[in-house]
Amino acid sequence: MNLILVNGLPATGKTTIARTLSATLDMPVISKDVFKEFLFDTIKAKDREWSKVLGGVSNDFVYILADKLLTNGESIIIENAFEYEFAKPNLEKLLKGKNINVTEVYCTTDKNIRRNRFKARQESGDRHLGHVDSLNYLSDNEPEPLEKYRPIELAGSNFIHIDTTDVSLDDTLEMILKHIPTRVH
Repeated sequence: MNLILVNGLPATGKTTIARTLSATLDMPVISKDVFKEFLFDTIKAKDREWSKVLGGVSNDFVYILADKLLTNGESIIIENAFEYEFAKPNLEKLLKGKNINVTEVYCTTDKNIRRNRFKARQESGDRHLGHVDSLNYLSDNEPEPLEKYRPIELAGSNFIHIDTTDVSLDDTLEMILKHIPTRVH
């Protein structure tokens, strides 16, 4: 079995990469935002604090579903802006007693590109308004939350760093596929 973690700060290209990997490898993607948007639509989003609460509940759903799928022998992709402090112990617990190849794809990009992606996805009308992305825009002097969203680097995992600033999606996919255990392909 294989678990691919697509990780990184918000707006670094994780969702695009995860969806492309899913289609290429015929593996399901579990994404916190899918659960979060369902909750937005079901119990409504109120403000940024409420969005954070729903994000925490959505993370719980990710781990529950991942455990069920991995326990049943299914290889999966999890796409998330993993907050290291919470993600590392949850992922270690998820993997305990399971023989799983883990690959972490850690995405980064230039701060200005990340800021522009936030704006573009909010203004596109495609991003659920419950995310309140307009409050996530980075100011010029605001530091990147690198420590909060640092790589998980689980023991024994394969680690791939992808800078999505100037790399095409095809080149990104090629780089990742070279490092994923061959039995996934």
